[in-house]
Amino acid sequence: MKKLFMGLFSIALLSSLLVACNNDEQDEEVEDTPVTEEETSETPEDEATENEDEDTSEGEENNQEDDSNESASENNGEYPENQEGLGIGDTGHIGSNFGEFEITLNSVEIKDEVANDPSREGNYVLVDVTVKNLTNEPMPGADALGNTFLSTDRESTGFGWFNMDGVAEEWPEIAPGESHTGVLLYDLPVNDLYVLNTGRNFSGLSNVVAFEFTQDEAK
Repeated sequence: MKKLFMGLFSIALLSSLLVACNNDEQDEEVEDTPVTEEETSETPEDEATENEDEDTSEGEENNQEDDSNESASENNGEYPENQEGLGIGDTGHIGSNFGEFEITLNSVEIKDEVANDPSREGNYVLVDVTVKNLTNEPMPGADALGNTFLSTDRESTGFGWFNMDGVAEEWPEIAPGESHTGVLLYDLPVNDLYVLNTGRNFSGLSNVVAFEFTQDEAK
């Protein structure tokens, strides 16, 4: 019995020693396995490359935005140059996505009332203009002059024109190479300076032509 007990004790002790040795070997393998910099963090070169890519991407986006803004504010030579500061008797050249024509400011009248109808804004301004169609297609006069406004300063778009029987008749279609003379009727506040402009609110789609005149220059 004593021998049996001693045998079992020896087996248990040997098993404990084997398990302990096995654990020590595993710990040594874990400790001996090196941890590389690639596993723990990015190298300075990787960070620099990523920053370079981000800067390049941002720069390309900014360039695209700048190009878009530039194309919206300039016609890039597609249309005639802007002609501002013209006066009575001068002719301007309009080019846009909607057509091409010349417009001449022949004369201006300023009245308190027309056709027994008093001005609601201050005075009526009757602008006599001649439009010449420079395209190879018929051009509706009302469409050509649809973006022609009269303002009391050089910056704002101003007031639109309207028709009145016996005073300012409807504009007809103008044949290629032909001209038509008619009146644009405006009702706006009394002012020393008036600016007749077309193309101003079509940035990137048309050049700008602007005529200036004063109360004294009108009839």
